[in-house]
Amino acid sequence: MRDEGALRHLRLLAGHTIDRPRTLLDKLDGWKPQNAPTTEQIVDTFRKDGAHLDAHVPRIQEYLRQCKRESIEPTGLLDVPCIPVEGELRSPDELALPGSRDYWGIWKMRVSVTDINPEVQRLYAQIGVIGVTPSRTSSRQFFQWLASQDAAAINRHADQVIRHINHKHGPRAWSDEFPHVPFILVESDSSGARLVTKADATKMRSKIVIPDFEELEEEIRQYSGKRPVEMAIVERPRVREPATTHLRKLGLRTLSDYAGEPIEVLGTGSDKTTPDFDFRRIIDSLQSGLKGKQPQKRLAKLDLDAPLRSNWRERLSRIQEIRTADSITAIYKLGRSQFSVQVDGELDRKSGILWLSSDTDLKEAFFEVVAGLAFEDPKRYYGSVLDRAYRMDMREHDPLQDANEESSQEDVGNVEAINQDREGRGPSATTAVHPVPKSDPAVNIPKPGPIPQGDDVMGRSATTRSNHRRPSSATENAQITDLKEKQYAWHCQACLAGN
Repeated sequence: MRDEGALRHLRLLAGHTIDRPRTLLDKLDGWKPQNAPTTEQIVDTFRKDGAHLDAHVPRIQEYLRQCKRESIEPTGLLDVPCIPVEGELRSPDELALPGSRDYWGIWKMRVSVTDINPEVQRLYAQIGVIGVTPSRTSSRQFFQWLASQDAAAINRHADQVIRHINHKHGPRAWSDEFPHVPFILVESDSSGARLVTKADATKMRSKIVIPDFEELEEEIRQYSGKRPVEMAIVERPRVREPATTHLRKLGLRTLSDYAGEPIEVLGTGSDKTTPDFDFRRIIDSLQSGLKGKQPQKRLAKLDLDAPLRSNWRERLSRIQEIRTADSITAIYKLGRSQFSVQVDGELDRKSGILWLSSDTDLKEAFFEVVAGLAFEDPKRYYGSVLDRAYRMDMREHDPLQDANEESSQEDVGNVEAINQDREGRGPSATTAVHPVPKSDPAVNIPKPGPIPQGDDVMGRSATTRSNHRRPSSATENAQITDLKEKQYAWHCQACLAGN
């Protein structure tokens, strides 16, 4: 070809151009000069004469055009030093474009984009410079490189590992096809880290777990012997999102699941039954008051799409007694080792005692234990959602709440305050009837008998209707309590008539 016109900007090698007078032969096929260089000629020019920095962008543009014409992939420049970085020429396979998040660590050198426009960055990416974010191929290549590094280098790339796991084109996009490429970072006994494959982490007898039980994690880390499990590293201070969810979806077990139920739970100091809040009624309500699929519907309304265990009612029935103590110790067995953990609440399966720490929020600890028994894959916040679902059912069965829903916002707030106060006391005239049956069947059997009498009972005129609340007396209060608890046994008159 002749080194003229647009081709002059490419600064091609002398061996790829002709320098002779034009002749009639130039018009004949097979004799006339080429109109453009081939991809091989451009690659050869880069290898032998890369110093002309003013020509490197035109050369890359021409190279990509010729790749398209020749119907080949633009991989010929991957290992060719053709991009200026910090005063030196680097090959595309050494480089990565910089971004707000570092996915590559020391695997790739960053290209400074201060003096180049987006179009040039696009050209660099087309000839093999790694992009700002991972692709399926570049992510897998990163882990193949990292697996060949020493433990110190692997530790330095913990941030990058977690970012890849969280990315949609990271291991979750390619690990099924390449199950033996290691990408899961786990703690070692020597406070270091190593990479393991998905195949090793998900096999039946794997001891690799996702940490989700902080108290037990610390006990395992402080254990002087060989650790019974290896815990995956799922979070780092400089990485916004932990990798927990994605590793679970890939099939890894959690530490809670691996540990299972404690072999024993002990309560020490100030042993007593639970004060102020009737947790027994809540358990009975969850088992029989919310019938069929009702609990799942309540949870769905609260945006919790979490399946309950098929035998969740039977598991709740294991709770025979609820007690509080100053200190609750749960003992777990992992392999041949036992670990004692201080917890806020836990069920001792041997005695059926649900222990709650008196130093914590009893209600919160109670619902957390219940959620652990009821859900297939419980998480810490499930207890709070279950609490809300229970209270939602109570409100829907409370006529007082229904009547006030159409009142002003202030009145609704007052009713909610009343309902919250009820939770700390015994059953009211209606909320304790159907949704929260008593655990002792004898309590629900009416016992007709004489009504307490006294001289301080105040009557009311049948011809007047006053909206003013009149004072009550001790005898009248005793009569009301007797009617509710003994005469009707918390049943309504319509219920008794039906029977």
